[in-house]
Order: sequence, then structure tokens, then C-alpha cells
Amino acid sequence: MKDGAWFCDGRRNPRACAARRWRSSCFVACVLLRFRLTAPVLVALLALAPSANAQERNADLERARALFDEAGELEREGQWPAAQDRLRAALRIRETANLRYALAWALANDDKSSEARIEYEIALRLAQRTGNEEVRVLASTRIAELDRRTPPRPPILPWVLVGGGGVLVVSGVLLFASSSGDASARDDDMRKWCDATACIGGAATRPETAEAAAFRREASDAASRGNTKQVVGGILGGLGAVGIGVGVYTLLRNGTQREPAKAARSSSLRIGASPVAGGGMASAAFAF
Repeated sequence: MKDGAWFCDGRRNPRACAARRWRSSCFVACVLLRFRLTAPVLVALLALAPSANAQERNADLERARALFDEAGELEREGQWPAAQDRLRAALRIRETANLRYALAWALANDDKSSEARIEYEIALRLAQRTGNEEVRVLASTRIAELDRRTPPRPPILPWVLVGGGGVLVVSGVLLFASSSGDASARDDDMRKWCDATACIGGAATRPETAEAAAFRREASDAASRGNTKQVVGGILGGLGAVGIGVGVYTLLRNGTQREPAKAARSSSLRIGASPVAGGGMASAAFAF
């Protein structure tokens, strides 16, 4: 391994050995110099990164506050749709319980109760998650107030049962009534068969011709159709009657359950709160 590339003997070739040692020391010096120049730059960049992120967050926060203030001015002027747009833009920057509550308030004043209730529920969840007790109380109060003001939706299932049961009953009656026509056709075909075979007491006294056999088959088919219609009609009518009974019972039960709730709500305390930029307003009233 003592070749010219890796071994240097100063006694045999002092100049070559000195040159090689100079090149090695120069390489090490260059590496150290590059590290000394690069390290401060890296340190500066790492120090500037959090500062840049903080500045960006502060800018976003200021923008959201400006949008909230604009929404407050628009609300005072009664421009609820424009205020909703500003609040949604602020929410795209940063979502908070206060912004969600403000958007719900604007929607409620714009007669969008269903959308307002959704936003109040979101604000309530955010307030519970972040410990915002003020918004939690206000959102809970607003949700309860919307529930009191919103008329209950009429039950759909009982009416479906009543309507569907009525259709089944009518269908069963029609099928049962149409079976009488099959009975008449059966009697007519049997009379023709009896004439063709000179029957006595339902027994043929003459050989059955092809025409008589056709009358007999038609009479049998008519009887089968009539029996099937009567069975199916009876089943449909029974199911329809059950559906009508269950639907009427459910409607009556829902009506009796709503009466105590309506009486309990006849006297209550109503609390109101209106968030505005830079302050707030609250009101309370008894309703009898």
C-alpha cells in the first residue's frame, strides 16, 4: 500500500510530500471556511421562519377582525346578507366560537332559522371545546328560543299510514267487487256447458263435445280468478284497515303529548343577546 497516492516519504521526495500536505491542509481549510459561512445563514433562516409565521398569523388575525368589524357595521344598517358574507370570509381565515355565533345571529335576523340553528350548534360545540363559557350560554339560549318559536313539523309517518291504508282498502274493495263479474262468467259458461251436454243435476247425459269442454274450462278459469281476487282483496283490505288504525292512533297520541308541552311553554323567561363589534347588548323579558 506504500504507493505514490497514499504514502509520502519526506526523505526520498521532500518536495512532493510538502505539496501533498499543502493540498490536504488547503482542502480542510476550504471545508471549514464553507461551514463558517453557511452556518450563520442557516441559523438566520431558522430564526426568521418562526418570525415570518407569526407575522402571517398576526396579519390573518387582523384581517379576520377587520371583517368582523365590517359585519358589525352592516348589521347595524340591517344589511344581513352582506354581514353574513363578511363573517363567512372571516371564518375561512380562522374559526372561532364567537364568529360562528355572530354568523348564526345574522342568519336568524335574516329569517333563516334552520341555517341559524346549525350555526348556533357549531358555535356551542366550539365553545364547549375551547371553554368559552359566554358563547356556550348564549348559543344554548338561542337554540332553545328557536325551538320554541319554530312550529313543530307535522308527523309524516302517521299520515303515510292512513293514506296508504286507505289505498289498500279501496284496492281490496275493488278486487272483491270485480270477483262478482268472474262469478257471473263462471255461471254463464256452466249453463252453456250444461246445455251442450244435457246435464241433469250437474252430470252430463251426452258425450262432451270440444265446444262443451271449452265451456267447462272457461268456467273453471273464471271461478279460479274470482277466488283469487276475493283472497287478495281481503288481504289488502285487512292490511289497509290496520294501517289506518295505527296512523289514527299515532296522530291522537302525538296530539295529546303536545298539549302539556304547549301549556308548559305558556309562561317562560326569554333572554336575548346581540353581539356587535366592540361591545354587546342583552335583554330579558317574561312571556305569559
